[in-house]
Amino acid sequence: MIQADHPILRHDRGFAILPFSFLTGALILLSALFIGHASLRHMGLVVSTGSIERGEEASYELVIGGINFRVPTGYLRFAEQHRNGVLPGIDLALAWPTMAPLGDAETLRNTPREHIVFIGISDVDGAMDTTDLLGTVYREVFVGPIEHTQSGLVRRQLDPQAGYVDETVLYDIATGSGFAARCAGGGETVWETCYRDVVLTNGLTVTYRFSPSLLEQWRDLDESILSFLLMLARSSQDYEG
Repeated sequence: MIQADHPILRHDRGFAILPFSFLTGALILLSALFIGHASLRHMGLVVSTGSIERGEEASYELVIGGINFRVPTGYLRFAEQHRNGVLPGIDLALAWPTMAPLGDAETLRNTPREHIVFIGISDVDGAMDTTDLLGTVYREVFVGPIEHTQSGLVRRQLDPQAGYVDETVLYDIATGSGFAARCAGGGETVWETCYRDVVLTNGLTVTYRFSPSLLEQWRDLDESILSFLLMLARSSQDYEG
C-alpha cells in the first residue's frame, strides 16, 4: 500500500511498519472524515444543493461509494462529471509537482507529458490493487533478471507470451512502503505510462497514471496524491460545517 502504517490504506498484508509521519497523521484524519461523511449521508443529514463558489473557484459535491468529496471543477476531466450527486467514479487531471488543475482540455494539451498525473477514484467491487497483484498474478509471469534502479525500486519484466507486451512492474523492497507500479511502453499514438492502483479499506479504488520519468520521485508522488485526497475530503467537511 502507499503507506503501510495507515489504517485507511492498510489491508494488513505483512509489510513493515514505517515510522510515524505527517502523511500518516493526515491520512488518519482522512479516514475519520470518510467515516463521518458516509454516516451522515446514510442518515440523510448531508444534502447537495448546487455548485459551490468561493471567490472564482467553483466546486461540486460528489459522492462515490458513499463517500463525499468536494472537487474544484478545474480538476474534473469530463463535462458529465460537472454536477453534484452520486457518481460511480470521477476522473481528475493535475500538474506535477504543482498539483495545479489540468481538467481543461486545452491546458492539458499544452502541458508536457512528464508533468501530467491522471487520477481516477471509483467504487469497484472486488478490485485488487497493484501490490495485491504483485504477490499473486505478477509473480507468476515475471521473466528475466531482477533489475535495481536508481530510484531504489526493483524492476521486473512481465512475460510477453502471457500477453504483457513491453510491460514491467517496479516495486519497493527496501523500505516496506509496499509501493508497486505497472508500466507499459508507448508508441506513435500511445504514451509510455505507469499506473498504480490502491484499494482503500472503505472499498474505493484510487488509480493514478504518470510518466515513467517520475519514478525517480515515487515517494513524493505517492504522498502528494494522498495529501490531495485529504484536501478534497477536508474541503467537503468545511463546506458542510
